[in-house]
Amino acid sequence: MQAHEAILLFFMVSIGFLAISYTFTLAVGIPTHIVLNRLSIEHWLPYCLVGLLSPALFQYFMNAKHNTPAQLQDVGYGIYMSCGFLVSLTFWFVSVKPHYKFREVGS
Repeated sequence: MQAHEAILLFFMVSIGFLAISYTFTLAVGIPTHIVLNRLSIEHWLPYCLVGLLSPALFQYFMNAKHNTPAQLQDVGYGIYMSCGFLVSLTFWFVSVKPHYKFREVGS
């Protein structure tokens, strides 16, 4: 395998992990955001915990269904949780932080 083929394969797999993590973070993250917003919780940590846990639970249930080798399970947990964390942190920076900053200025 050539170097450029390996890099392309890496990015294709990473985009797949990111898309699944993004989907699960949104499916769980939007209802969580509504709840946290009603409770006036503006800290980034609860959002990132949801971003870590939702892809990890998905990976756990996928591993329970399929016979996946142990090394691949460990890598899957790490990648899914990392992508979920990054997606939820990005959501917090783009959506939540400016909302509360605007709310403080408007008060």
